[in-house]
Amino acid sequence: MHSFATLYSNNKMNLMNIPHNNAALPPTSNATLATAHTTIDCPDPVALIYDGTIEGLMSAVFAAWELHHQVEDVLSQEYGQIRLGQQVVVIETDFEKAQRVKAGLQRRCGVKTWRTIAQAACADGADVGTIVYQAIRRLMGKNGAQALNEAADPTIAALLKLARHVEIETEHMRQFMRFSQADDGLWYAVCNPNASVVPLVMNFFAARFNTQRFIIYDEVHHLAGISEDGRWELVRINQLNVPAPNEHEALMQDAWKRFYRSATIEARYHPELRRHFMPMRLWKHITELHENVEERPSHQRKE
Repeated sequence: MHSFATLYSNNKMNLMNIPHNNAALPPTSNATLATAHTTIDCPDPVALIYDGTIEGLMSAVFAAWELHHQVEDVLSQEYGQIRLGQQVVVIETDFEKAQRVKAGLQRRCGVKTWRTIAQAACADGADVGTIVYQAIRRLMGKNGAQALNEAADPTIAALLKLARHVEIETEHMRQFMRFSQADDGLWYAVCNPNASVVPLVMNFFAARFNTQRFIIYDEVHHLAGISEDGRWELVRINQLNVPAPNEHEALMQDAWKRFYRSATIEARYHPELRRHFMPMRLWKHITELHENVEERPSHQRKE
């Protein structure tokens, strides 16, 4: 297996088990910096900055309760934009505290609610952390898990919208992931999802590959899921050095493309419908769509 930083060796996903991203914090020239252990006396609203992982977000939720202060925003260091006059508190990821938040949510609201929160936390966007934090506060109120059914509540509606988006993207990855095999027997795939869903699909593929080694690399979020003997880990890497395919890979890819073309019913060709169910941004990693224009029927070349 390729070298990688060791994290969690089991495939039981307690949290998302994503290593820290050491990217720089957003500009804070108009804000006051503090740490989670600092006593805040300033009356200004607080923005919590976390590392972009779900563990970091849950650590920020825990810190919000510890600070006993008005938390206005919970921001990822990648997307966060500090408002004028905010006091910034940088949250260090604490796996124990994150686990306590998860346990509390499951105890109060159930496993289904936690899964919805975990899905939403994998979305991209500057407001994801704030939406998840506000939703957790709402869910931990007197109604508990019942609050998740209150779709008319703007806070819950925003959470469900994020979770639904991530669920759809997760299904796209399960359907359209295409693997190749290297000379050493390693299976590898590259994907470009618009949410960080690799942690959400690793159990699915680990169960199907069983003991075979494989790696899934998310080139958008620079995250790789690596599995061996049914146990998987996650690591952040800037670029995957794609290994050389084995001698049979080109033949198998050609056979798959031929099957795809032979199964086509040209009278029912509907490019708009295909783009709806198979987004074009994913096509560059879908083997059967890597065909020469000259090989396609003339009425298909306009696409």
